Amino acid sequence: MSKPFFTHDRTGNFETFGQHADEAIHIIRSHSQEHSPIDYQDLVFRFAMDAATEFLFGSCVHTLSPGDDGGPDTFASAFGRLQYRLAQRNHLTPWWPLFEMWEDKTEHVST
Repeated sequence: MSKPFFTHDRTGNFETFGQHADEAIHIIRSHSQEHSPIDYQDLVFRFAMDAATEFLFGSCVHTLSPGDDGGPDTFASAFGRLQYRLAQRNHLTPWWPLFEMWEDKTEHVST
């Protein structure tokens, strides 16, 4: 994490964000044409996830693209479940190690 991510040459590169923004807009338009509802919070989360991973790590996780089956086992939903589990751990502070004495609850996050 010591790599300087926000140098002048990196912050001027808007192609990454533009590409993911175009993909998000395409999703919004397709839902609009089908007159189907869209979970805007989920869309913004997926946009941020794709843009951030490509910008920071140089590799996109493609959460805006539908997976093989589009099911609940996508990276974004697994990441969301892990965040929820970590929030539970924070709520149990300082006793959370007692609840995870035999098993790390964040190692295998299930639905």
